[in-house]
Amino acid sequence: MMNLKSYWQGVRKVEADLPNDAIIWLTSTDVLEEAGGRAGVVMDVPRAAAAQRIYEKTHRLATEEEKAAGIADMERRTQEDLARERMRKTSDSRLMLTPELLAAITAKK
Repeated sequence: MMNLKSYWQGVRKVEADLPNDAIIWLTSTDVLEEAGGRAGVVMDVPRAAAAQRIYEKTHRLATEEEKAAGIADMERRTQEDLARERMRKTSDSRLMLTPELLAAITAKK
């Protein structure tokens, strides 16, 4: 059984050694892959979460190249999400005039 006191002491020590950024970029390791995850996934997480993942050896600090790729991927996904939202709003604003709807509208007059 894990000793929680030593676990959190270890996590706090890792956190103290992290850069003073609010968000830390990490890359998943092979350890995570063995547990059913994927190695090499880049993500940004808060300092406390980064410290836990590094201490548990499921992640490591991302290199500058991995961080740049992660930022580019995040920007690409944001643009795709915005485009999808615009498409949804456009298609929602179009009214399909079916014969049934036309009959219902003219019957109310």
